[in-house]
Amino acid sequence: MSDSASTLETRMVRIELTSQEAEELRSILDDYLSDLRMEIVDTEGHDFRVMLKKRKDLVKGLLEQLKGQKA
Repeated sequence: MSDSASTLETRMVRIELTSQEAEELRSILDDYLSDLRMEIVDTEGHDFRVMLKKRKDLVKGLLEQLKGQKA
């Protein structure tokens, strides 16, 4: 792995959202997570299923971060 690749992996990106925007984003991610779970169940390809499960974990992590920011 090159130095630039490892730097990109650890770089933090921050965005600022209004309360309304954060709530809308939570709603969108919740809906997507539900759809993603159904797609995982219906997927037969092993590699594709693994990728979808990783995506599900990422979305769940994002939702936890957003829910932790509720004021």
